[in-house]
Amino acid sequence: TLQVRRADTGAIVHTLLLPEGTRFKNAWFSPDGRLILTTSSDGAIRIWQTGSAAMLRSIDAVPHGKLFDAALSPDGTRVVTATLDRGDVWDVTDPARMLAGEESGEYAPSAYYPGIYTGDGSRFVVGLASEKRNEVRRFSIE
Repeated sequence: TLQVRRADTGAIVHTLLLPEGTRFKNAWFSPDGRLILTTSSDGAIRIWQTGSAAMLRSIDAVPHGKLFDAALSPDGTRVVTATLDRGDVWDVTDPARMLAGEESGEYAPSAYYPGIYTGDGSRFVVGLASEKRNEVRRFSIE
């Protein structure tokens, strides 16, 4: 479960629930505060309404494998997901629409390190590591 609390009193306002055996990984408020975006151990990105805690949309971002990291764009319209073998950019407003995707290439990294958007949201940078090499990969967001 994930509890949404009042900042001033700590009182629980809402509780977000996931399917049995699933854990929350990350959570963000949209820039306007109307939505909560979460990622979870089942590889799904879920979009919740802040006022009612109703789940509005679910994106099956990582149907197989492990979600290592995700980040919400500064404008709240895109989510980047990083798995063991690929990075993807998802359109929050249209869950069926993947904006970009890239496989890790000739080698399989053993780990992704938390990524970050540039201030204007036009690029996303993530670190990768393997036994053969380490690198920083940059994704351009159109």
